[in-house]
Amino acid sequence: MNGDPLFDISVSCQHPSISHLSLQILKNITCESWCEQEQVDCALFKSWVHSHLIKWGMAVVASQWQGLIQQASWGDEALSESYGDWLNSLSTQMRQQYNAILQAQSNDPTPPQEIPVIWGGISATVQNRSPIWQMLAWIGSPMVLCGALSPIGEVLLILGLGSHAIRDGFHWIDCHEELIRTPHLIDVLPALMVDNTILIRHQAISSLYNKKWGRGDNGVNNTLTWCQQMGSGLRQLALTHARLLPQPILKQRLITDMTSLISSHEWGHAVMQHHILPSPIGSFSDAMQAMGCPALFAGLEWLAELAPKTNGRGGTLADLCDRSNREHANRQFWMFWSDVWFFDTPMRHLDDYSEVLSLIMFMAIHSDGSLHLDTWAHWIWSPENGFYNYIRDWLIRWSNQWMRQVLTQSHELKNWVESMGEADYATQCQVWGKGLSKLDLRDIKKSNERALADMKGVIYQNIQKKWPSIRNIQDVVACIQDVTNQWELGRVLNP
Repeated sequence: MNGDPLFDISVSCQHPSISHLSLQILKNITCESWCEQEQVDCALFKSWVHSHLIKWGMAVVASQWQGLIQQASWGDEALSESYGDWLNSLSTQMRQQYNAILQAQSNDPTPPQEIPVIWGGISATVQNRSPIWQMLAWIGSPMVLCGALSPIGEVLLILGLGSHAIRDGFHWIDCHEELIRTPHLIDVLPALMVDNTILIRHQAISSLYNKKWGRGDNGVNNTLTWCQQMGSGLRQLALTHARLLPQPILKQRLITDMTSLISSHEWGHAVMQHHILPSPIGSFSDAMQAMGCPALFAGLEWLAELAPKTNGRGGTLADLCDRSNREHANRQFWMFWSDVWFFDTPMRHLDDYSEVLSLIMFMAIHSDGSLHLDTWAHWIWSPENGFYNYIRDWLIRWSNQWMRQVLTQSHELKNWVESMGEADYATQCQVWGKGLSKLDLRDIKKSNERALADMKGVIYQNIQKKWPSIRNIQDVVACIQDVTNQWELGRVLNP
């Protein structure tokens, strides 16, 4: 593709000296000095870099998304309009190229080839994106890129405006305005951890706020189902605590709280999958949940919420319990519970995730309506019999069982896994994903139900020591509704 004007830097910019640009130059000279030395207009050069990167991003998107393209713009709408026809015509060609590459590499465990962008002879891709980050930093660009290959070979890419920093060895990207994205990054996905990169999508967070918190709430009434009553009650409780704040900052405070909870969740994934879970367990579980195994999907999400503090970073509930301001902690407690209550939505695949987390949250409440976070934290993270330990060991036990099954089923996958050595996390996920995609996983998917029943049985036994009447999630709501009027949640659910 290097001869294509779309990808060849010297042709695109009509300045032959730009083809000599290299990362060595980037290390020793500023962009402004380099432009002066090469007699290149600095503003035009920076504008060209942005245009070149957007065209590359649109080509990547086109290979994944035909007939439904996120329009891109840089400063005005002319750019998206000028590339609309080109993008649609390119899409089929790109899909054919990708399919041919994947077919040729079907017996190769290495990640598939990707469409490259060329920076003066330096090739970068979605998977190898460091040169793009270096170029954007060199020109002082407000543009950010987050990209990866999923375990099942889907390209995940967002190109937008925001900031990029290194935090505790992870690339942290705050994207405030999205210019281009691939179709799998839907609006209800507010953040993403891929390999050693954490992406926070602020537009998606604002959209979630408007859907859940900005719509208003008429209170709980008898026409609502039990799950709708609970959802409405949790929202009102969170708002009751938030309304102690001055009205002008209420919306921003709620969005800030949402962003904080979402960020802690992603740190939880980073802690669990990079520092706590054994290497093959983390990547295998990640790949299996991408194949549609609900137990491992739920398990990884539970552990992201419960991840203990490790090198100063922890999951959502560890951060919540660590807050010195108890009013802030209480407000975030109710907001978090509301945000993980999915029984009042159409998303049935989140029922197991929501049920177990709701039971965990319920254990923080005492009969007088107060939150005893210190006692609750001991129940979760006690080294002897903490519930976090049980969930972690549960996920490792079932992952090991299923890993043995698939490796026995496929000697080819076993050889691939043994050859991985010290491969990075993303490569491990892709090797597992490519191998698992060729196997019949129906028996494993059936045993997911047994694994989930195993997990939920243990937590209900714990709940019943404190609340003997609790047998299912609906009992939790009924129990709250039956509590005396001294219980704040009871008052919200029974106005």
